[in-house]
Amino acid sequence: MKWHVFPEGPMCSIRRAMMLWLLPMFLLVGATSAALSYWTYGRMVNGFMDEQMQQVAYSVSAHQVAQLPQQTPERIHKWGAYVVQVFDASGAPAVSSVAGFGLPAQRVPGFHDVVHDGRRWRAYVNPVADGRTVQVVQSGSFRSGLAAERAFTAIAPVLVLLPLAMLALWLVARAMARALQDIGRQAAQQDEHNLTGLSLERVPSEIGPLVVSFNALLTRLRDAFATQRRFVQDAAHELRTPVAAIGLQLENLRCDVDCGETSERFAQLEAGVRRAQRVVDQMLRLSRQEAAGADGPAIVDLQGQLRESINTLIALADQRNIDLAWPRTRTPRRSRCAAPPATCAACSTT
Repeated sequence: MKWHVFPEGPMCSIRRAMMLWLLPMFLLVGATSAALSYWTYGRMVNGFMDEQMQQVAYSVSAHQVAQLPQQTPERIHKWGAYVVQVFDASGAPAVSSVAGFGLPAQRVPGFHDVVHDGRRWRAYVNPVADGRTVQVVQSGSFRSGLAAERAFTAIAPVLVLLPLAMLALWLVARAMARALQDIGRQAAQQDEHNLTGLSLERVPSEIGPLVVSFNALLTRLRDAFATQRRFVQDAAHELRTPVAAIGLQLENLRCDVDCGETSERFAQLEAGVRRAQRVVDQMLRLSRQEAAGADGPAIVDLQGQLRESINTLIALADQRNIDLAWPRTRTPRRSRCAAPPATCAACSTT
């Protein structure tokens, strides 16, 4: 099955296809950037806070403290204040910066992630040589919030630019679609009388081959229409004189046809010739109309048209004793009299 970039149905559009493919990509890039920023700032915050916890633990371990500054829950959870606990050699709480803070001492020295009273805590345990144990604890939710805040600060420009980029993409795609529609309107204006090539000015390189191919097709159509017009015109001119001559011969034979079956067949023959004459006349009118529509206004040779008409009708005029004359020229009527001109009064008058 062949893969297509454009979907089927109503979604088969350049704008919709671009949004369909690029919108998920933008969202994926935004989500990936946010997750990467959160992970990066989380490591940074944890590393910085862990080092501070170590420094506090070392400082308390170096002194015999009987009392520590008391911390409030707001400072602990909102501002990330440290909870310092000192345990005696038996593991019983000796001193604490928060009264009633019941987090037991961790047995293994170092950093620990523990859960107490439904909250996450980060603890650092530092044993002292005299048997005491110093434990420094910090709120895990504060660390997560601080990392999320720093990550959001870093990703905020991307989040702001994302809808703007999508809007700009939509507007650019709309402008591109309008440009393509203009090309389509230019193509729709073409007809058999106006087959001009489409302009390649400001046509994208991806659409250029299509426009060039369409112009080549228009050229072939223009040549085909010209050939057709020449053929119809030549055929009409070639058929007009023989059909007119046949009509004259039939008219000359009309008086010699007897009544009866022969006369009926002769009438059918005359009707057929008249139909042929009408077809030839229609072909001539069609060729002239097409030539006028294709070439526009043109100079008509009236003398040539008159000469052609006289040459076509001269036999009929001769039969009916009608003189056909040019300006400054008189066409002599050919007499059917067998007598010499000197003895024929009709011939001598001409």
